[in-house]
Amino acid sequence: MSEPGKQYAYSNLGMGLLGQVLATRVGKSYPDLLNDRIARPLGLADTTVALSKEQEGRFATPSRDRLEMQPWRFGALCGCGGVRSTVNDMLKFIDLTLKAKGTKPEGPLAEALRVVTERQTDNMGLGWHIAGDGSTLYHMGQTGGFSAGLLISPLASKAVVVLANSATAHVDVLAEQLIPSMFGMNVPARVYPKEVPVEAKAIARFVGTYACPAFEIEITVRGGGLFAQITGQTPFGIFPTSKTRFFYRDIAAELEFSAEAEGESPATGVSLHQNGRVTRCVRKEAAKGE
Repeated sequence: MSEPGKQYAYSNLGMGLLGQVLATRVGKSYPDLLNDRIARPLGLADTTVALSKEQEGRFATPSRDRLEMQPWRFGALCGCGGVRSTVNDMLKFIDLTLKAKGTKPEGPLAEALRVVTERQTDNMGLGWHIAGDGSTLYHMGQTGGFSAGLLISPLASKAVVVLANSATAHVDVLAEQLIPSMFGMNVPARVYPKEVPVEAKAIARFVGTYACPAFEIEITVRGGGLFAQITGQTPFGIFPTSKTRFFYRDIAAELEFSAEAEGESPATGVSLHQNGRVTRCVRKEAAKGE
């Protein structure tokens, strides 16, 4: 805890609560407030909380790794992640944000946009994170099966929008790389290890729970591929670089199973390679049906 205005800390709960407070203050629901104060005045026809029938037909199927997911449905806290939109609408919103800089405000929204593009304080300004250069504004986020990344450089009048129907940190990386590339900087492409095919029977022998010194790793098969879940964390897909070694796409880590390169015998353990350390874990229980 700190004195208000002294230390920066972002909170999804806080942003959702703020949306609810604003809606309650004017006596409307948050979806109606969003439409009346932002979407309709700015011509953002596809920025909404409740989708129309026509919009439902264009709604991208959410996913994570190889799995289809159900979209999150927000109630009172929809201000922190319940808004649906499109790249075209977000580009229009950013264009209006950039045009608001240095112009005479026309109402509360224009004033808010002008202030945030001129603000040079650390870390945060009216919902936008402020990068270390003191001027670039950004906001990234994920919900169930979706990712979004928006960056604005007011000084250069350049911006990037990346939306994806997949919950992945790669969207953040891509958005961050696009900004310097727009200035002509050489941004190396992200390189992933080469995947190798592994038969379903060989994959099944890794399924089970592995006891580590301070946590457990549960290995499951979903959608034909392996997923690893560390105690208290979200399950992530892992991808084979050999018959026994797998890498994460969203995390700089690898898992190496203690098992024969060929065969169907259950693995006896798994080693987590991360941050230059190796954590060895022992198989706790065999997979059901083995």
